[in-house]
Amino acid sequence: RSLAEVAGYTVVDPITVVITHLTELVRKHAAELLTREETQELVNAAKESAPTVVAELIPEVMGIGDIQKVLQNLLSERVSIKDIVAILEAIADHAHATKDTDVLTEYVRQRLALAICRQYVGVDGRISVFALDPSVERLITDNIRQTELGARLILEPSLVQELLRAIKGQIEDLSQRGCLPVALVSPRIRLHVRRLVEQSFPMLAVLSYAEIAPDVIVDSVGMVKLRDVD
Repeated sequence: RSLAEVAGYTVVDPITVVITHLTELVRKHAAELLTREETQELVNAAKESAPTVVAELIPEVMGIGDIQKVLQNLLSERVSIKDIVAILEAIADHAHATKDTDVLTEYVRQRLALAICRQYVGVDGRISVFALDPSVERLITDNIRQTELGARLILEPSLVQELLRAIKGQIEDLSQRGCLPVALVSPRIRLHVRRLVEQSFPMLAVLSYAEIAPDVIVDSVGMVKLRDVD
């Protein structure tokens, strides 16, 4: 045995370190790495087991580029796209009502609720989360505006910084409890909260109430509040 092992240290060989690092890099940049060609291959694979849903959806309703955008949205938040059939079914169910790939992604996430929850459930079958005070949820809802780029949250920079500081405090509290940082918000604002935090806290998972699977127990252990918002 090596001196490090005798001293109680975990010994990790260099190859394992490199593989772990590369795996993390791939996960981090998976959305950027997904091409149209690879998207077409996924659709072709889905066609073998679910030809009807593919024929219903592509190309009359959605193009491969639109499917690619939805898959990239999922990958950017570390949501597996392994169940491509379920993803395409969810898109097909709502694509006649909207072609907005961000909105369609939210519907897909709801369909994948169980798979998403499994990433954050502890050994006791619970997800520890922090929520937003109703006044903060209302603040965000009231400041969503339609722009050339679609719906966007428009807040004063000082308010954004105050909100990020409050969120940081909740993340640190969950980390001290040994829990993965998860924010739980209403479906309408989930995407906007995620966009708000993705640069400062990229590892923060933002889930909506509609993404909590029926058999998952939620422990709300904190709440984001702002001093000047009632």
